[in-house]
Amino acid sequence: MTKNSFILLAIFVTFAFSACDSDFSSFEEIDAPRVIAITADLPDTFPGETVTFTPIVVADPENLTTHSWEACISTSGPNSYFECDPSFGGVLLQEDGPTFSVPIMITNDDLNDYCAMLAQEDVPFGVTLPSCEDGIPLTIRLHSSFPEGNDQISIRTIYVRHSDQINDRNEIPELLGLSIDEIPLEIGGQTSIPLSTEELPLQVVVAPDAMEVFFSENDSQENETLELSWFTSHGELEDPTSFFTEGLSEEEFLKNTLTLSDADISAISSGERFDIVLVLRDDRNGVSGLEFEISSQ
Repeated sequence: MTKNSFILLAIFVTFAFSACDSDFSSFEEIDAPRVIAITADLPDTFPGETVTFTPIVVADPENLTTHSWEACISTSGPNSYFECDPSFGGVLLQEDGPTFSVPIMITNDDLNDYCAMLAQEDVPFGVTLPSCEDGIPLTIRLHSSFPEGNDQISIRTIYVRHSDQINDRNEIPELLGLSIDEIPLEIGGQTSIPLSTEELPLQVVVAPDAMEVFFSENDSQENETLELSWFTSHGELEDPTSFFTEGLSEEEFLKNTLTLSDADISAISSGERFDIVLVLRDDRNGVSGLEFEISSQ
């Protein structure tokens, strides 16, 4: 098994470092370029596959953002900017670019051997390794540099699993669209809509199979839990985060409201960029996202 043979925990952590500023904004407010999430085209993976990671970035497209990627088993804490931990092999793969593709070149026997080795290692304080039943973690560390001088460290982890678990593969919960006041927004483009200070109703569309049924560790059937996070550059959202699982209302889960102030409308009408970003997660590592740009009609 070679050093570059590995791949990924189900967490997303960001750590920004720049000049100190005492004026903190809400988490859902987009007031500066930043990475919102990292998606993986395979939320869990198996030997012989290749996983591609893509950041969901909110930034002026005319300004160049530099992304430096690293793959490792585990990272250290925030005091060292989540550097890849040398106790677990350090950096296994490194690359610069807008996306990061990691080949899974290990075998099922490698997984068994490495899992047994990890069980005998001294684990650093604050690091928790998963059960061998979950697979082997590979953590992705993304260092994003924005032209405004802000840097951000983002962490995303998934699992490399044994091939005999492939029938339990998780599928990504897919976002299909967003409408404001019943006006569908263009994905990847700009949509002009009438803006007012009255509450604007928001409606999300997701794939019918976004919430999957799976077998838990005790072989009982369970429904996934979905988490929908909303981000906006202007206005206030009624619910920045909502959850959906069996027994809850899907209709309410997919709705929200946005309230714009006169100052928001004036800024947008003057050409200030207006973005809404959605991130949909399930509780088995699946992540998807969409970004929408809106202008005043």
